[in-house]
Amino acid sequence: MAEINNETHEIKEHKQVEFLMQFSASTTECCVCLVDIVGSTDTMMSLDHPQASRYYEIFLNKMADIVKKFGGVVVKNIGDSLLFYFPNTSNPKIEEFENALSCCYSMIETNHELNLQMSQEGLPQINYRISGEYGPVIMAKISTSSTNDIFGNTVNICSKINRMAQKNAMVIGYGLYLKASNSKNYDFTLINSPDKKEYSVYSLTKRSN
Repeated sequence: MAEINNETHEIKEHKQVEFLMQFSASTTECCVCLVDIVGSTDTMMSLDHPQASRYYEIFLNKMADIVKKFGGVVVKNIGDSLLFYFPNTSNPKIEEFENALSCCYSMIETNHELNLQMSQEGLPQINYRISGEYGPVIMAKISTSSTNDIFGNTVNICSKINRMAQKNAMVIGYGLYLKASNSKNYDFTLINSPDKKEYSVYSLTKRSN
């Protein structure tokens, strides 16, 4: 009887693992972005637990609110960063890419407001970097969440190039550049010298009206 109970328990555990994450059989092309705090490790060392929690809370909630305002989807926070994507960019209209870039630039423009709140609450100033890329992503439905997770090389590139951005600025990969380079509101500057082994990365600046 004990053996039967053990087998039943093992089957249940197997099903839980099996259905924890279900990957889509097809890929979807969309714009993926990441916003990441600069120098957070040193900052956290100067804060106690309640202060650190509040520091992250202010930043992550503000960034998430901006993403939702522009029709993006927050996937998850990874430590001190936030991963998000824009499902409407699967329809490759320039307007959708303008919207995604405007979302990210809105994050940059809110830095002053964010730091004012940090100062009022006795917290350190905050700086962050934003990166974006466009390409195929694999969607995965997670049994413990209502939001799909995303995987694939597009996500990996977006994460990898983030460190190339200046403080409170944005960089994009070549995939997103191809889709957004005709933008009337933003200028793009190649910031590396790509060869066959290096991926083209561009900085983003907003044109003055």
